[in-house]
Amino acid sequence: MSALVVAEKNIKNAVVGMPSRYFDFRMIFVWSVFVIVLTVIIKVDSQNILDTRLYYTNEEAIQYIKSLSRKDTYRYLLTEIFNLILVVTSTVLLYLSLKRFYTKKTKLKYLALVPGAFALYEASTLISVLTDQAELKAYSWLGLIALFKWLTLSIVLFLVVLGLAHHFKNKYKTLAISKI
Repeated sequence: MSALVVAEKNIKNAVVGMPSRYFDFRMIFVWSVFVIVLTVIIKVDSQNILDTRLYYTNEEAIQYIKSLSRKDTYRYLLTEIFNLILVVTSTVLLYLSLKRFYTKKTKLKYLALVPGAFALYEASTLISVLTDQAELKAYSWLGLIALFKWLTLSIVLFLVVLGLAHHFKNKYKTLAISKI
């Protein structure tokens, strides 16, 4: 076998084996969608919308929706539509992260779906209110949904950071042992 054929075979084996070890194309794709959608939401001018608040009362929400001009209502509706995509992508990112870091605790990955469910409910309710299909008065608990969304998201992010720290701790421990 010539050296060129051997080199080609080694490169092919390295490239084929590399994605599973070093890259997770699903994560790269979902991160890309997440960043693009987040950029669009920021560009649409989504300042002080209800979704970003930790908690709001029903009266605050009603007052806020009533204070929107027609143009602001359209922008907010557009933001909410993109927010649905953002909710799905962030939920998938959290799910894949928990799945990657907590391989032995198979049920823990499903915790990532909880803040996504709260955010999805909040966004879809706000879309129905903004399109005049529902009255915000009927959703007096929407502020609590927002609070639960942020609390459960904090817990899931904490678990992801813990898993990431544990992953790097073990990785550097393995590197240190292999150098000895």
